[in-house]
Amino acid sequence: MRAPPLLTLPPPCFAVPWRLGWLSWLALVLFVTLCPARALAYTPPALSGAVNDTAALLTPAERQELERLLAEHRKAYGHEVVVFTTPSLAGESVEDVAYATFNAWGIGKKGKDNGVLLVVAPKDRRLRIESGKGVGGELTDLVSKRILTERVGPKLKLGKNFEALRDGVTSIHSVLRGGPVVPAGEDAGPVAALPVAPRRVEPPEVPPTSLFVDMTGTFPTEARARYLAAADVAVKKGAPLLAVIVVDEGLALDGPLIAGASSAAFYRAFPKARAIAVVGRDGRNLFVYYDLSGDARDQSIALQTAASRAKGVVGSAAPGRRPDVFVDEAITLLQGLGTVPSSAWKERVGEESIWFAVPWIAGILGFIALATWLVHKLGLDSGGSGGSGGSGGSGGSSYGGSSSGASRSSGGGGGGYTAGGGSSGGGGASDSY
Repeated sequence: MRAPPLLTLPPPCFAVPWRLGWLSWLALVLFVTLCPARALAYTPPALSGAVNDTAALLTPAERQELERLLAEHRKAYGHEVVVFTTPSLAGESVEDVAYATFNAWGIGKKGKDNGVLLVVAPKDRRLRIESGKGVGGELTDLVSKRILTERVGPKLKLGKNFEALRDGVTSIHSVLRGGPVVPAGEDAGPVAALPVAPRRVEPPEVPPTSLFVDMTGTFPTEARARYLAAADVAVKKGAPLLAVIVVDEGLALDGPLIAGASSAAFYRAFPKARAIAVVGRDGRNLFVYYDLSGDARDQSIALQTAASRAKGVVGSAAPGRRPDVFVDEAITLLQGLGTVPSSAWKERVGEESIWFAVPWIAGILGFIALATWLVHKLGLDSGGSGGSGGSGGSGGSSYGGSSSGASRSSGGGGGGYTAGGGSSGGGGASDSY
């Protein structure tokens, strides 16, 4: 009897009779037939100028002043910036509302897509800047986030609705002209600037001098020699190979970057290399990067499972023994690379071929996909005020406070603005206030 391989694929569920596939399809049809068609898609109001204050946050004079600022910039620079306040998101996320409104109104010039939409939803306390592709170079997602966090949100929290919208508009205008988020002479607001993201450390160059490269010079020589002896046996057999790179602990956390930068060189130097293990100098922070070409495609799942197990074994070992334990696990991975036949996924399960499971798989996946879509369209997943952040991230904190009252306008007036047929590029940022 043939001994079981060291790396085995997880037991597939393809032994389920293929007839269940058709039962899954029947369940899918019944679900669609019996579900009530009650969609909650957001319908934007009609465009009423560059300032659409349907939430009645502004007085007529404030709205007129905001229209003037928007018209002056539009005439001088061509960008079409529109303000939209909505009393409710109607159970939708602020990202979906902004995107639907932007495209329904056609903000920006057709072909230039140089429009920007500033959305405020006071009831849901959500903000969004949606932008067209034509302004993405200046009004990046990070800059949009700063405008909402530093310029708009703090003043809305204090009930200063006009000041919040005015500062948001002037910041957008300034950035589109190539200027700063806070134009000269304006108040920066009470919120500090967002911290600058740390610069990503470039992965080190790893020369493929052998199948075990110690970049630290501290890995035990005996343990390294033991692995190379096992690798030499695999080389003589023509079996797939596992390369090992030992780096400092901090760099070990960037395992995918190091392996990605080194894989091509290792595959050229060792054509049989099918995986690279990046590990810290003491054996911790193990990351295994495998090649998905050729036969490795059949063993990727098994290798993932074995690597995860190896990481747990190494991590739980005593600190002084971790290098030796790591080498033991690396040898197991190395030997396991050659134990899974290239026809693993084509083997029959019991008396039936894997292909008899196709209807079952398709039925289940189709059911899950359609059920998810219907749940979203029926609004069954709308349990809060707005969705998660868009491409700029939701971020921010949920503030308290109330909106200022007094006499407010409710849209209308036109302001002499008609959208030019632009479309959203999906960029922007969201925030809470």
